[in-house]
Amino acid sequence: MKTHHSSMASIGSMAESKVRSIVFVLLLLCALPLWASLPGRVIIWGNNALGHVEELPPPSARLEPMPISGRDFDDVTALAAGRSHALAVRSDGTVAGVGFNLQGQATGIGSTKPDTGKGLVAISGRPLSNIVSVAAGDYFSLALARDGQVIAWGEASVPEGLSNVVAIAARGALCLALKADGTVTGWGTKPWVHPRVPSDLSNVVAIAAGGASGGSYEHSMALRTDGRVVVWGAGISRQELSPPELTNAIAIASGGGFSLALKSDGTVYGWGVNSGGSGGNAPTTGPPVPDNYSCGLVRVDGQVLSNVVSIAAGSGFGLAVKSDGTVVSWGDKQHYPGAPPTGLSNIVAVAVSDQFGVAIQRQ
Repeated sequence: MKTHHSSMASIGSMAESKVRSIVFVLLLLCALPLWASLPGRVIIWGNNALGHVEELPPPSARLEPMPISGRDFDDVTALAAGRSHALAVRSDGTVAGVGFNLQGQATGIGSTKPDTGKGLVAISGRPLSNIVSVAAGDYFSLALARDGQVIAWGEASVPEGLSNVVAIAARGALCLALKADGTVTGWGTKPWVHPRVPSDLSNVVAIAAGGASGGSYEHSMALRTDGRVVVWGAGISRQELSPPELTNAIAIASGGGFSLALKSDGTVYGWGVNSGGSGGNAPTTGPPVPDNYSCGLVRVDGQVLSNVVSIAAGSGFGLAVKSDGTVVSWGDKQHYPGAPPTGLSNIVAVAVSDQFGVAIQRQ
């Protein structure tokens, strides 16, 4: 009987966790406009770090937003931005890549173009298929298949036995995978990167990988079903602690030494290093602290940012896609060409690196 009660308690706990996950997903879907899941074309801006404008040497002067040419970058549902390459998931489950390809990170292992590449990703000559999301680091790429398997190419591999994955994230040399049971697996592509996931971390529904140029401030984020955020890794000591006042988060993003969380009311909370206003010029709460640390709701031009449906972050800047399809950015936009320009519209999703940015635009 004791065992029976223990089993029933376990089943009840699992059911409660499942209900929390369903409620979280419904809350997130309600925050998104109806067009947010529609496919679109990929537009790009920055300093031609990907060599996407063949007439100009990469990198070159900042370029205005423009579509990436070719049908491979139409009908896109998801994006990722690495150090010098970008990935796009098409509605048919294939993946297109563009950018530096020295390790095959843009178009796949065995690419015939060693410097830059552009086109559908193929591994050992076979195009990827049944892909639902992608992630990109410095010299590698990850893809998540519908069956929960993770595929890696470029300067990366997948831990043996990793399966039942529902989300992936990458930055620099850091890789994260969220499993269906709400646990997180982390690994690095360099010997010095050891993402030690907290042993008691559970009930996770979203993950994010952060860091600055050159591999500094690499850290990880996890969003739990209760709307609280857990942060760990190699950032400054305060970066490893989530502000206790942060609740009701529905999405997260990691930058270089700072973190962002989208709340259910459409506002954005930022905390961490606030150099250049990357934390959103958020006022510091409590007594003064070192390292230009700041935390609080993101403010742009003195006004609290609102009506946000998704967020992203570069090393020194943050950005938000609003419910009307426009994009707002803040922080050190002068030194990071990946910060989006003003005037973007009809945007569904955005992915950025320090040198360039890509977005899905409704047509």
